[in-house]
Amino acid sequence: MPAGCGRHEEHTVQTTLLGLGIAIILALVTALVGPYFVDWSAYRGLFEAHASRLVGAPVRIGGDIEVRALPVPSVTVREIELRPREGAARLRAQELSIAIALGPLLRGAWRASEVRIVGAEASLGLDPSGRLDWRSETGDLDPEALAIENLTVENARIALSDAASGAQTTLEQVRFNGDIRSFAGPARGEGRFVAGGRSYDFRVSAGRRGADGEVKLRVALDRAQEPLALEADGTLKFERGIPAFEGAVTVSQPAGIVLVEGRAAASEPWRMAGRIKASPAGVLAESLEISFGPEERALRLGGAGEVKFGGRPRCEAVLSARQLDLDRFAALPEGARRLPAGILRAAAEKLRTAPLPPLPVRLGIGVDALTMGGATVQAVRGDLRSDADGWEIETLEFR
Repeated sequence: MPAGCGRHEEHTVQTTLLGLGIAIILALVTALVGPYFVDWSAYRGLFEAHASRLVGAPVRIGGDIEVRALPVPSVTVREIELRPREGAARLRAQELSIAIALGPLLRGAWRASEVRIVGAEASLGLDPSGRLDWRSETGDLDPEALAIENLTVENARIALSDAASGAQTTLEQVRFNGDIRSFAGPARGEGRFVAGGRSYDFRVSAGRRGADGEVKLRVALDRAQEPLALEADGTLKFERGIPAFEGAVTVSQPAGIVLVEGRAAASEPWRMAGRIKASPAGVLAESLEISFGPEERALRLGGAGEVKFGGRPRCEAVLSARQLDLDRFAALPEGARRLPAGILRAAAEKLRTAPLPPLPVRLGIGVDALTMGGATVQAVRGDLRSDADGWEIETLEFR
């Protein structure tokens, strides 16, 4: 082969590689810098139409739209709102950012590596029949096809309402961080919100939605300023649009310091646990177990109760015990244990540290044997009721 021919082929290869390198560099520069020179807001209608088709409800974008290709494909929209039907906006956010994971995308799967929602406002309510007041058409979004590795919600606000009772409450400064493996579940996360001037921490995990629409749900709620905790573990389902929960619930408070009539007092630990069936109409509690006081000297009762919502929310319960020991519960010095009046006074002081129920309560109590002052009082039966001012004994009988 002539020498000039070899040099020509080598030059051709070098030129080809150089051209390919320049093309790759230009493509990267275009992907990195190009989006900055594109007015994506001019395609607002296209973004709105595509989003509306996915979620099955009208979507409006009032702010800027930004699209990036590197380091990962991402889109950011501002002033976005979702209208499930005609009327006021039901869900809006100041900013929504979505970053798409490259690995699953190359395999033909959609997985958001990060979704960040800032300044969201949502309103959720129950109509007079107890149905969730949120209706939208079924969109094109396949709940199995989309997952979120990291979902972050910052400074959200959620307004809750119940048309049957007229009750309203608002969750402010809502924060959440979690992951959603698919829109059909499972999902988990934790966060914090403020309601009624009190701060609450929460953790939630939901299983995969079953064929019958049931979802395994576990929720833990802790009041930040006070040691009050709620745990629920059960099944959530919607029957003709009406939410219903069935499972085990525990409410507890460890020992601490509370204010009683303007002065600090040591509060007794207490715990209430049982299985419940809850719906917008009310809560039916079965197998209730209530203990008040430290484990070694607690008062323990069992029974059942019912909470009714609506225009006149109220609670009715019946509790009983085979034996209660007021002497041990009061924990008075040995010399004072023979004085029934002192024991009753000490026990009442401890019971007063328990928080008042948030709604009127009628309570029937039956105790077979009550130890007080070293003696036994038999067949104690009583009816009590509570309101905003405290507890009142309506009837009391014993032997």
